Amino acid sequence: MRLILLLVLICFAPGLTEARRVKSKRLPLPLLEVFRVQHPAAVKAVWTAQGNGYRVRFNEFGRALEVTYDQAQQWTLRKRTLYESELPVAADRHLQSSHAGCSAAQITLWQRPGESDLIQVRLSCPGRSAAVLVAFDEQGNPSDKAEANDAPASDAPRKAKP
Repeated sequence: MRLILLLVLICFAPGLTEARRVKSKRLPLPLLEVFRVQHPAAVKAVWTAQGNGYRVRFNEFGRALEVTYDQAQQWTLRKRTLYESELPVAADRHLQSSHAGCSAAQITLWQRPGESDLIQVRLSCPGRSAAVLVAFDEQGNPSDKAEANDAPASDAPRKAKP
């Protein structure tokens, strides 16, 4: 239930709260220190203020990452791209058997403190105009929490269509 609420908030919260860019020199110093300790190799960081917290998009070791922090400088959501070689074996087998002929266009790892990770794979399939989204838990077991026939307007995971 919490995951569903989170997904709804992720999808609609950006429209409810104006996100505005913030220069790093205007950020709270404790937040910058926490970020630099957690991500010492971060480059091209772009900060936005969102409601009561901040979101930063950046690259680290050639990967795109996005982290959301609350007012207490604690991360609340982490999103990063994965390579196909990083997919759990069970997830790779499922994709090969259930979505033969499709290729992974984007693989995203969603993390929240104290919750199970969610891996979302956006597939490009021949003969289909819309992308196919498939989700897995951290062990690579299929999850119905983010599977959809059409790619969502935002890149946030969502429930499957009936």
